[in-house]
Amino acid sequence: FPHTNLNGKIVNLYCRSIDGSKAFRPHHHLSGVNGVFNCKNLLNSESIFVCEGAFDALSMESLGHSAVAIFGVNPSEDVWYWLMKGKKLIFALDNDQTGKKASFKLIMKAKMLGINCEIIDEAVYQGKKDINESLIFDRSCLKKLLSRF
Repeated sequence: FPHTNLNGKIVNLYCRSIDGSKAFRPHHHLSGVNGVFNCKNLLNSESIFVCEGAFDALSMESLGHSAVAIFGVNPSEDVWYWLMKGKKLIFALDNDQTGKKASFKLIMKAKMLGINCEIIDEAVYQGKKDINESLIFDRSCLKKLLSRF
């Protein structure tokens, strides 16, 4: 998956092993600066879901919502600059301890920067690890849970 900047320039790549092979790391980024997956949505959408990974962002897109992936829980200063272009950010990081902790940290920083934002309700995950797993578990229920956004 490409990491891009606001101009659509590819600044990095993200690769993921899909066969469970130990020959490759399950997640891999090229060295260098991180960008955002689906960065164009930050310019073209009123509300944007901010996810950790590209599969979660694609899951949101499949339900008709604009989404970006920040590739982890620690966006760079460049990524924060790009996030500030969004009109409203809805943080939908993973539903694990790391994602929950990062969501609160990110929302505090976003509010300090004057960004309109909120955190997705935990119920949306339907007890699953992330948005993609929730989509696979029960797509229609997830769509209903997201209908207020």
